[in-house]
Amino acid sequence: MDVDSDIWEALRSNQSSISGVNLHAELYKAWEEFDEAEVELRKLRRWISALEEKRDLTQSRCTNILSLLAPIRRLPPEILSKIFTHTLSSGFVHLSIHRLPVLLTHVCSYWRQIALSTSTLWSSLIIDPHDDEELARIRPILDGFLVHSGTAPLSTCLILRNLLGGRDLVDSVVRHAPRWNSFSIHLGLDVDWSPLEPLLQIGDGALNQLKEVRLFREIDLQPHASFLQEITALKTAPSLTSVTIGLSWRPTVFALPWSQLTYLKFEGGYFHTNSISDLFDILPKCSQLTHFSFSVRYGDPDHPPFPPPGSRGLITLPKLQSLHLDYTLPDGYLLCHLIVPNLNQFIYVPHVDDYDQSSLASATLGFQSCLQRSLCAITTLEFTPEGTPPDVFRFLDCLPSIRNIRLHLGSTSPRHTLDIIRYLSGPNSIPSDQTSGSPNLPMLESITISGPHDSHSVVEALVSMARFRCGLSSESSDSFTDVTSPTTRLVFASFNKGLFTTLAPRLEECVAAGLRLDFH
Repeated sequence: MDVDSDIWEALRSNQSSISGVNLHAELYKAWEEFDEAEVELRKLRRWISALEEKRDLTQSRCTNILSLLAPIRRLPPEILSKIFTHTLSSGFVHLSIHRLPVLLTHVCSYWRQIALSTSTLWSSLIIDPHDDEELARIRPILDGFLVHSGTAPLSTCLILRNLLGGRDLVDSVVRHAPRWNSFSIHLGLDVDWSPLEPLLQIGDGALNQLKEVRLFREIDLQPHASFLQEITALKTAPSLTSVTIGLSWRPTVFALPWSQLTYLKFEGGYFHTNSISDLFDILPKCSQLTHFSFSVRYGDPDHPPFPPPGSRGLITLPKLQSLHLDYTLPDGYLLCHLIVPNLNQFIYVPHVDDYDQSSLASATLGFQSCLQRSLCAITTLEFTPEGTPPDVFRFLDCLPSIRNIRLHLGSTSPRHTLDIIRYLSGPNSIPSDQTSGSPNLPMLESITISGPHDSHSVVEALVSMARFRCGLSSESSDSFTDVTSPTTRLVFASFNKGLFTTLAPRLEECVAAGLRLDFH
């Protein structure tokens, strides 16, 4: 007899009893079975819970063992510390938006210990509060970084805006002046010179570790010159060899050790006619200079005339090796006065005015006179050819000793781009009235071209140029017969990635002949 079926039948009707079935006995029996099942379930749950706990413990044990076996644990702490320093891709930590190196201290206690003991992780800082509220937030962060940096040489980039606490911020950094390795200060809009007063607290001879100084100002107003001249600690810094000045400052307002500098850069802001005397006072003192960069716009509102070239006398920089001119002075003015016998690298961006007139033609005359006086051999050129092709060719014809050239053609018109590439393809590739007829850049071994798109005409011109430079005949019908081969073979060429992808299959013979092809 199926009691459960009888019960279901009775439930579907209005019956309160079932014939031959003792409902009380069946209820008692069902409760007993329920209790037995519940007991078994409790046992199984305890068993499952025990197994789950064992599983979790075993999984944790496996993870710990795998962690112990990880190759990174075999690294000595000093190597791990070196790896940590490479996590700072820019070399500086921006205190307002930092994640590293603090993130390294959250991985494990061992990493935290190593990170906190790696003083160089905490010693290169960009301090740029936008308002006093943000300044209050980053002050304890700055104090923590300065503590963790220990005795490591300190590099700070301090950007000052119009804040109530600006002077106190400078004072905090000045307390660590004996550890300065690099010091940058940038005065923002509407900030006068008063936040710099704590610099007066630095005694002469205190900056023994300082190697680099960068000074910038956003507005074209001059601070109190006599005040800045009183900051003499920079002038007595024995290791200071690199100075960058944004020329919203006049350079002569600073007391700097001009005679020991090896790197000098003027950039940003506007250069005024009355600053010419500053430049000509400073440069003759820079007898140890090896790198000089001038990237400043000429912006005198009164436009007084420049003194005639040569009227200020010649400037000899006997050790100068690299000259960078993002040129804004008229008529190659500075070049007309330089003697640089050891110059071998020239980086040049001609100035183009509002009427699209390039300074290249007039500057070439000054450049030629500089080369004739200096008797130097420039082997490396980085050049933005702003000017007509004949002007560009005349400039390049001054440099037969060039071995490495980087051309920025991003702003050059497509037609001029083709003319310049053809110039590199031999004297018969361009009209005879635009070049001297001798082999163009006969010593060229390495070329990097940035900017042009991979149009059909550009690709064909580059293929012809590369094959000619590698000593191979042209693929096209326009062969290079009767063209004097360059003195040296091209061994390196780099293009943007799109051009590289297009050119690579076309230049397999060149690669086989020894050309290394690359992209940037």
